[in-house]
Amino acid sequence: YLQNFQSVGNCVDYLNLIDHLFRALGSILPGQRILDAGCGNGTGGQYLLHHLAELSHPGTDMNPVHYVGIDIVPDALVRAKHQLDLSGKDAHEVSDPSRKDLQLSWARMDLHKRLPFADDSFDRILSNLVLGYVKTPTAALKDLYRVLAPGGRMVISNLIPDGDFSGIYQRLVMHAQNLQEREQARDLLNNYGKIRQAEKEGRFCFHSREQWQKILKNLGQQEAKIYSTFSNQAFLIVIEKPPVMTQSLPVLDRKSPQVPAHEDFAPLLRCAA
Repeated sequence: YLQNFQSVGNCVDYLNLIDHLFRALGSILPGQRILDAGCGNGTGGQYLLHHLAELSHPGTDMNPVHYVGIDIVPDALVRAKHQLDLSGKDAHEVSDPSRKDLQLSWARMDLHKRLPFADDSFDRILSNLVLGYVKTPTAALKDLYRVLAPGGRMVISNLIPDGDFSGIYQRLVMHAQNLQEREQARDLLNNYGKIRQAEKEGRFCFHSREQWQKILKNLGQQEAKIYSTFSNQAFLIVIEKPPVMTQSLPVLDRKSPQVPAHEDFAPLLRCAA
């Protein structure tokens, strides 16, 4: 699926989804730590790389922004790192050894298991179209919330139940430049058909707005925001962790999250409701 999903970079609807997701994350400040949970082929990392310069406070040499991409599929992580290396060479950024304001790390991890990160490790967490494929999405969400730092923000997206991708497919074909891109569009649609079949069989789970509201309430997040995105075929959920009272608690350690060495691959537009 992820192999065929590379063609989604030509899909305007998907690029709008990525844009919505990153704008919902808010400003990225120097020294902040970003977790991309289920990074796939590295689309999120690429977006961050190309748009970091547009943010009001990019990283600095002494206080870099640290992006950590995790996924369970080794080949996807290899593709993600390769794509970021190519993007860096094109932009003269990541490949430039003198640039130290952005650190990229990759690791193979399973969202079915407790993440090997300490509590409060990340200032921003994104998870794009991933939780619906996890057997226990609520448990995965709780663990992601655990590693979110107080005052931090998490943005996740998940497909809606019984979605209809015909409109997205038609627009993808319409913008195809050649036969190969049209074939890739058909492969992508075929993959979505398999996803829907797995949903009917109960192997994948995509929640309704009401179900998300219940999940967020149980997480203590009654104020979390739910938006429609991806041409109304997915929900975008914005979760914020309350800040701590700094006068009574120690200052959080601002060190970069520790990625296990044996797994390491390499040290707002407002959404319409």
